[in-house]
Amino acid sequence: MHNKVKYIVNHQACLGCGLCLKSGTKSSMKLYNDGYYHPSENAFIDENMQKYCPGYGIYQKQKKSKEIEYLYGPIVAPVLAGHIINEDINFKASSGGIITGLLLTLLQNKWVDAILQVRQSKEDPTKSEPCLSTTEEEIIDCMGSRYAPCSLFEHLDDYLATQKRLAVVGKPCDIAALKAYMKIYPEKTKNIIYTFSMMCMGLPSHNATMEMLRYLGAEGKQIASLRYRGYGWPGMATVKTSDGYTNECTYIQSWGAILGRDTLFRCKLCPNGFGEFADISCGDAWYCKNGEPIFNNKEKGRSFIFIRTENGKKLVNQAIDKNIITAKPYNLNEMPIIQKSQYQRKTNLLSRYIIYKLFINPHFKLEGFHLIKLAQIAGITSITKDARGFLGRWWRGYKGHSK
Repeated sequence: MHNKVKYIVNHQACLGCGLCLKSGTKSSMKLYNDGYYHPSENAFIDENMQKYCPGYGIYQKQKKSKEIEYLYGPIVAPVLAGHIINEDINFKASSGGIITGLLLTLLQNKWVDAILQVRQSKEDPTKSEPCLSTTEEEIIDCMGSRYAPCSLFEHLDDYLATQKRLAVVGKPCDIAALKAYMKIYPEKTKNIIYTFSMMCMGLPSHNATMEMLRYLGAEGKQIASLRYRGYGWPGMATVKTSDGYTNECTYIQSWGAILGRDTLFRCKLCPNGFGEFADISCGDAWYCKNGEPIFNNKEKGRSFIFIRTENGKKLVNQAIDKNIITAKPYNLNEMPIIQKSQYQRKTNLLSRYIIYKLFINPHFKLEGFHLIKLAQIAGITSITKDARGFLGRWWRGYKGHSK
């Protein structure tokens, strides 16, 4: 394995996006025993990879002048909450179908020719794979959360070679890496027109998916389909096997007890959980009761819509005008409640970053995220408590590993 890759893999910081594979070499990604994709042992690596790899750092260049931007990233329009109007898609989608609705709008308006996104693997439903969608049916087929690793950019050269105008849907780290990559290779990536991201609290390993299947009684069976969420909000994690066996569990059981407990250690250092680098980012706009988010599957799915560029603003307005989505301004005062973990990770990041730099990975860098201002919002009590927890998690099992 290339030394630059091996370094971040050993620090649980390789997110497996595949962007670092050197162009024209037919290098590939491989699923390793840690449950994540990394470049294969003989893969050729781009010499500029440290400039855009999230395992080495993230650099936010956009100016921020207000507390709302320190917390949630650049915003060019009021934050909205809404859902797709199509009731069938809303029911089947993970969080109200907003991204699906915006992608449909792009195709219908012919603003892009294809969308690079993630879907359930056709060969192995326990895994996820990239898909270049060119029809509405393919977009809908990709709909729904995939709490599992996927090398979204492993075949990016092939997609770019088509000369199609592209939109890209990815995790916040995928989009952050892509935007940095686009600055290094502007001519090569000039046909990437739109980027979308969903909120993310961490990347579960493939091993976590297999653990969930054991919990659902499907271990050793031939899996026909695996859905992490959807068919209700948040919906149930559901497995179906080729012999007709079906089982399901709640979001609290799947994400809370299994998937969310086996995420990459690098994710605990993420300043970008709200998807700051995308044109548009979305996430669950849970309803609240007695100061807690509600996960009862009775409400229509609903997402936040963070509009971060004028390009994104134009698209959202078009989708609303064409009655594809409905949305209205959202009061962010509830955000620390309904996205509590996301909010706390962001505001407490300074102490985690200092510990990580001093004791774990001195080459990791974060720039432009105003960590001191965020720490002032969190307060000394919260910062101290979080630092103790972060040290404990590292000490109990996140001190690096070898392949």
